[in-house]
Amino acid sequence: MDENDQSFEPHAEDYPVVELVYPNRNASERFILLAPKDVDHYNPIYDLEASLYTIVQCELPSRPPRSRYLPAGV
Repeated sequence: MDENDQSFEPHAEDYPVVELVYPNRNASERFILLAPKDVDHYNPIYDLEASLYTIVQCELPSRPPRSRYLPAGV
């Protein structure tokens, strides 16, 4: 184990991000993948999770369509 390894330290200017593409036209949002040190500060990972949950609840059908490759009753 290298005590000087900084590979998991956040970069001062180049933060890890993920882009969430919403299920409508030309709508996306970027979320920084860093958690706040203070629980009262903005938490982008929580917002990403909440957005994904809302998309799954509102946009996906309650029952997925049956695959044409599966026999009936499966």
